Amino acid sequence: MTHFFPSGTPAVADNTGGDQAPTLQQTMGPSTYLQIAQSLGIDTAKYQSCVDAKTYQTKIDADAAEAAKIGGQGTPYTVVYDTKTKKSLPISGALPYEQLKAAIDAVNTQGTTGLAMRAPSASDHIIGSATAPIVLVEYSDFQCPYCKMIHPALKQIVSESKGQIAWVYRDFPLYQIHPEAENSANAAECIAAQLGNDAFWKFGDAIFES
Repeated sequence: MTHFFPSGTPAVADNTGGDQAPTLQQTMGPSTYLQIAQSLGIDTAKYQSCVDAKTYQTKIDADAAEAAKIGGQGTPYTVVYDTKTKKSLPISGALPYEQLKAAIDAVNTQGTTGLAMRAPSASDHIIGSATAPIVLVEYSDFQCPYCKMIHPALKQIVSESKGQIAWVYRDFPLYQIHPEAENSANAAECIAAQLGNDAFWKFGDAIFES
């Protein structure tokens, strides 16, 4: 399997907090997710029932299993996918904007076909169209500090592309090291089920941009 290896040094996350106030990502828990959900207009009773039952745990587990199967060993794990050539180029870690752009440009020279990843579709959590020329499929964890770092770069790239690049979010909660990863993934899925795709992304922005 071919991975994109950028020149230069990738960014390193500092999740210790230092002398700064802790971020929402460092203190988040069920009450955090409920507060965000309510701000989006959720039916609280239905949301709580969904979360308590872990209604979407099977979906979350399937996303995580797929990430591991195609080489993901940590988060974020992002695959650059060319919808025309079907070539894929995996990226490990929180690459900065310029290196992400370089990976996108390299997909047809360094990428390969046959990656055991399901093709992006309208059923994904997606910004843009699943048929855009390039789709960035991010396997991510809401409590991962590196996912927080890559979030604005991915958002900028998709925004600047004017529809040429889409962005898919798939769950890859590293619950072994992030105690709220699985809970937050369930919360996000329950929000999406009730309020739709846009609400899912608003939940992510609330966590990652805090």
